[in-house]
Amino acid sequence: MRHSMLLAWIGCGAMLVATGCGKPSQEYGIRLELRETSLGGLPQPPAWMTPERLKVSPDSRHVAWFHQGSLRIDGRQIGRFDNGIGPSLEFSPDSRHLVCLGYVMQQGKRRFAIAVDGRPGPAYDKISHEIWRGLGIRYGTFNADGSRYRYRAEQDGKPLHVTVDLDTGKHVESDRPPDEPAWEDPTPKPRVSDKPPPGFKVDPESEHRPSWYVSSPDGKRVVCWVRGGEGIYCVVDGNVAPPGKFRERVVFSADSRRVAYVARTKDGGRIVVDGRGGPVWKYLINRQEPAFSPDGRYVAYMAPQNEDVLRRGWVILVNDLRTGTYDSALIRHGARILFDGPDALHTIMVRDGEALLVEVNIIPDPSAPKPPE
Repeated sequence: MRHSMLLAWIGCGAMLVATGCGKPSQEYGIRLELRETSLGGLPQPPAWMTPERLKVSPDSRHVAWFHQGSLRIDGRQIGRFDNGIGPSLEFSPDSRHLVCLGYVMQQGKRRFAIAVDGRPGPAYDKISHEIWRGLGIRYGTFNADGSRYRYRAEQDGKPLHVTVDLDTGKHVESDRPPDEPAWEDPTPKPRVSDKPPPGFKVDPESEHRPSWYVSSPDGKRVVCWVRGGEGIYCVVDGNVAPPGKFRERVVFSADSRRVAYVARTKDGGRIVVDGRGGPVWKYLINRQEPAFSPDGRYVAYMAPQNEDVLRRGWVILVNDLRTGTYDSALIRHGARILFDGPDALHTIMVRDGEALLVEVNIIPDPSAPKPPE
């Protein structure tokens, strides 16, 4: 396989770009300080609760769930829906409000109402929904600054456009759709395409052809996949970044100098950072996504140590240094590792049925063991 000369990224001014330019500093080791805050006991193990009934906020600091008529955030009941709710819980982009569809019985007939923070609005004959990016059902959209929620309803055969102010809970009906853009996530993300970016060329002598190109936020680096004899291999800046089979999520550091992704192996999966593979985790799940610190110095992720779906033995790793042990990680419910600065991060984990806000401080320590080479 002629991987070494497979691709050329002309925009960098060279045929091949070394993948080791962003390797982590080995000047000193680190130690991790852990703090846990209870967010309440969950009614069921997370493995038994669908993402539609258990949801983590976008800032990964709050968790909401619905069970047996009770709607709760961080263990505190905010609403009661004895007739049930629709298959969706949505946090506002700033994580301050929770939106859901509640079922309301009026004169023996089930009707529908959008509830904000557990408070139902007007009941309608119908409320429209859509499959959102293949990930689930949603009933409306947030406006550009995330302060309002817009949805479509129907009453006595008449279509209505309804806007609710999330702070006041006031619902306003109109015959026309709102004349303002919907909210868009401003976080820079890698650009994914099935077509090569401008300036990207394939070695015409190679029998292999790449697919699924991922460009860095600054547009100067490219990750793609090529199919080989044993699977799909990841290629970074024109070089094979071993080990790697089967494409998974790709994450760049804020300055685009470093790149990480999940590589599937016959023994499980591992996080590969700048072409260097970390430890293999047999039960690493597909939704796993590593996170870089703002300065790109640290990379953090979560990994399960065993196969028991109720007690996986999850740990948090920073530059492959482990801390904490938990039964579950709420990754499929929206939890992720978020950095609060260059040396602090947080996420939500579960131990003994209790949701926990886990905060980790990263402390440089010359006496601590150095990160693995």
